[in-house]
Amino acid sequence: MPKKIVLGLVAVITSISMIQPTQMKANTNNQNLSDLTEEPNPLENVDAPMYANQFGVSKDEALRRLNLQPIIGKLGEELSQRYQSIYGGLWIEHQPNYSVNIGVRVDASKDEIDALKSYISETSGVVNDVAYVQTKFTEAEILRAYNDIQVGINAVRGESFGWSSFVDIKNNRVVFETSGGIKNNYGTAEMLSAIHSAAEKSPIASDLPSDLADVPFKADAIQHTQVENVSRMQPLWSVIGGKQHNSTVPSGVANCTLGFAIYWDPDPLNISKRRITTAGHCPVGSYTSGLSEENVTVQLIFKGAEYPGSTNRQDMRWDAPASTSDIVTNKIYHGSGTRRITSMYTWTQVQTGEYVCKYGRTTGYTCGTIETKYQDQCSWWDWLTGWCLYSFVRVSTPTKTTALAKEGDSGGPVFWSGVAYGQVSYADPAWAITGGYHSYAYWPINRLSLPNLNLLMVP
Repeated sequence: MPKKIVLGLVAVITSISMIQPTQMKANTNNQNLSDLTEEPNPLENVDAPMYANQFGVSKDEALRRLNLQPIIGKLGEELSQRYQSIYGGLWIEHQPNYSVNIGVRVDASKDEIDALKSYISETSGVVNDVAYVQTKFTEAEILRAYNDIQVGINAVRGESFGWSSFVDIKNNRVVFETSGGIKNNYGTAEMLSAIHSAAEKSPIASDLPSDLADVPFKADAIQHTQVENVSRMQPLWSVIGGKQHNSTVPSGVANCTLGFAIYWDPDPLNISKRRITTAGHCPVGSYTSGLSEENVTVQLIFKGAEYPGSTNRQDMRWDAPASTSDIVTNKIYHGSGTRRITSMYTWTQVQTGEYVCKYGRTTGYTCGTIETKYQDQCSWWDWLTGWCLYSFVRVSTPTKTTALAKEGDSGGPVFWSGVAYGQVSYADPAWAITGGYHSYAYWPINRLSLPNLNLLMVP
């Protein structure tokens, strides 16, 4: 019996309110088998042409910019560590002109600024694209404010209370929205003071640098708005990476997208320990299947899942093929063929404005830029059920007129070239446009935290 190759999964969550799984009578897929050729150079032949079309530049210029992303990611990491007292964050702009913007605290001394500029010119390789922007707050002060909201929020939670927050590096602020009741009818100033007081008694959030404990809390770095409702998370339910994932549940068939291949063993070549992922919120049904590289239905067996919450910041489920003749590989499907995943980008490397792509069973291959890597959302119901999201990454487009994700995309891979970033997780109802959602949030793949569970990056 010929072996079938199981590729990674792609999935997308939509808003912060639950949606019903889509219904289907049978597992169908219209791609031709000839589409499934492996692309030897996906960056040059797939991602760069997409970027060039979106931003109106040549393919060569697109390649130049995209090849700078790993350098910029490393630079952002280093600046936040070396120049914490003056560094105001980094963000990439693609239009009208390409620039790597570096924030510098407005009252930084000339010597401090000269030292930072010297370090960038000597080490980064992007000096010709750098623009310096004055900021009121340092990145560390913004992150301290963001952290205190995360860990101190329960001090002000009243009846039907919901909240969301995200770091807006480009505008040097934390955007904080609340709905429902607030304890003691606090105004904004009293509420933020109570949040900070509670946060001082708690450890710094696990995603953030531990030395933020020494950074002063700046309440005016937070832009607070009271809104009518903070929406519930809405997963986008709809077997190679990017191929279909289906679970039979009482209401029908819940549809998601396969994400990446992982392995549960110190040895990645141990084929029997390989697994295929999708989103953790995709339900476990009485029968689960996915599509193989050859578009053949493969039965999958549920093996485990991790769900979002205050202490757990993952959204991943992993299945294994029921038959030993079905092999999980490090390929994902991207719409016109497949590509190999050979490396992983960490959450700390991610910078605002980076260009990433995803594949989902509903909206297919779409690309956008990272708007923030600090996206939190917690409706009243999410808090009751322990389903709050913390430090997910939001992807959008500059015009917010293109549907990047829709129901069925949950679990789908987020990537660039052969680099894994994460899996589609959710979208907020406020992001809805014709055809889907102009933004989505993904779960960073480097948060795999269970012992011996690793991303597969070899054939």
